[in-house]
Amino acid sequence: MAGLGRPLVDRPSRHVLLALMTSGIALLAYYSLFSFSFCFYERYFVPIKLLMVILLALVLVRALNWVGNRLVANGLALVVATIAVSSNVSWIAHDFGLPSSGHFGEESHDIVRSPYATDGSRLGLMESGRFGFLYPTRVVNLDGEVNAEALHALKNNALDEYLRKANLDYIMLPDFDVAFFDERLPAWRDMYAPAGNFHSLDIFAKRAPAR
Repeated sequence: MAGLGRPLVDRPSRHVLLALMTSGIALLAYYSLFSFSFCFYERYFVPIKLLMVILLALVLVRALNWVGNRLVANGLALVVATIAVSSNVSWIAHDFGLPSSGHFGEESHDIVRSPYATDGSRLGLMESGRFGFLYPTRVVNLDGEVNAEALHALKNNALDEYLRKANLDYIMLPDFDVAFFDERLPAWRDMYAPAGNFHSLDIFAKRAPAR
């Protein structure tokens, strides 16, 4: 533990903290000015959370340095650690065994317990992050975040042609993306028909070829 006359943070550590601070400021500016992804703020602001944790740790270290009695200092550290662990355990216990309350959490819970999980079908989604991790060989991202071909099709109003080539068995969309598809490529309704829903996700199945 650093002495009272010794810098609490050395130069390499200060560089790391400066990088975290800079990235945090950049994220705050970007998502405040240009983004509407409010549901992802918590995820994107992890650097700021790390800074807060580091700051609290440094304050604790400084406080323990001020305490001359080692027994008291160890007791304070034990109390802080107990509170931190208890807080995490309580959050885990609160949601244990329940569907995730995060973005598309309930929908993921439904899909893994449905025939779509095992039937080998190809699934198209506009926001496919969580589902892509579940079924990386079967989920096709249609919004271009990790699929440059889909992004190119969106930008060139050719998503209907992309859908034909992708040969998707099902498309799963939230209501606002259904409206987007209807506005940008109404022909998709000729290719896919409503087939149910998972909470906020509407499911559309590929229509059989006309005879």
